[in-house]
Amino acid sequence: MNKGISKIWIVILIILVIGGILAWRYYKKTKAPNVNPTPTATLSPTSTSEQAGLNYKNIINQMFPGKEFTEVKEKHFKNKENQTYYIENTFENYFINPTEKSLLVVVQRPTEELTQTEGLYNAFLAVFDLKGENILTETFLISADEGKITLYNCKLGALILFTGSTTSQGWVDGAISLYQVKNKKFERIWLSATDISDAWADRIADPKENKIEVYVRKTGINSSFVCPTKCLDMSSESVTPSFVFIYSFDLNWDKDTCSF
Repeated sequence: MNKGISKIWIVILIILVIGGILAWRYYKKTKAPNVNPTPTATLSPTSTSEQAGLNYKNIINQMFPGKEFTEVKEKHFKNKENQTYYIENTFENYFINPTEKSLLVVVQRPTEELTQTEGLYNAFLAVFDLKGENILTETFLISADEGKITLYNCKLGALILFTGSTTSQGWVDGAISLYQVKNKKFERIWLSATDISDAWADRIADPKENKIEVYVRKTGINSSFVCPTKCLDMSSESVTPSFVFIYSFDLNWDKDTCSF
């Protein structure tokens, strides 16, 4: 009988020890400092912001003072000349101060209201405070026939990449520029106008996560042509010689040097 009682006490002792160990592990887990805190948000090339409560009419009026806009539908406005302007996108990030967020607003004109001379892609850029109440920069126009705004982050904050193309009588030329917001202006830091004309006329840039895919023009394309990798067919039947843009190489984004 004594042996039976001893076994019971041994089992109880084992249970108490195991329970104590589990309780201690739980305590350590709940009280231990967070050695891997959630990282601060980093900028994606396509990260956008749809903030509730933005006063879009106030934003439009500050970007284009004196034009007397009337709101025709959400984010779409007409001035007294019956020209339409619409807020295409907003981007929330570190445009002016690398430690304080602000709001980049992109306003466009509809393609059908533009002429080839003006460029069929008109994008107006301005930076506001995060609530969209006060404009902090100039209103800056980027024009082409096709275009896209992409953001890349680095130690300077958020830089703004424009990629696009212009077309003349069916012939397509590439366009690319990288901008930094500085002293209330959009300063082009890459490339110069001459470099764009000389080096990028026969290239098309396709922005991706942390890189740009570069496509180079190949002329003399006929019906038997087979694309070797990836291709962008932007030619017109009325253009001679016919052409296609073939994927050639990547330009990788360097966050330390703020460059490709």
